[in-house]
Amino acid sequence: MRYQDCAEAAQADDGAFATPAADTSINAATGLSTDYLNHFNEAIMLLDMLRDAPDCRDDFLTWRAKSYREHFAASRVRSRDTAIAAYDVADAHAR
Repeated sequence: MRYQDCAEAAQADDGAFATPAADTSINAATGLSTDYLNHFNEAIMLLDMLRDAPDCRDDFLTWRAKSYREHFAASRVRSRDTAIAAYDVADAHAR
């Protein structure tokens, strides 16, 4: 099922969810936000910095992946609540 169909179904069920605005990073086809990838980019940037800044080693070694929901719950991204709601109705295969 496409994200838009899921979003409409969720909205019909309880009226609490609306299709995300065009200015969010949420993909309308999948319901997933590209902002989640930024979480993994943090680790990649730390790894890349190790050669020139070895004092970043502990930061890199203590970095842990967060779940999608954990990432957005801790995020200051304006659309974080929408990202979590969209994830909840996104196709399980896409997740």
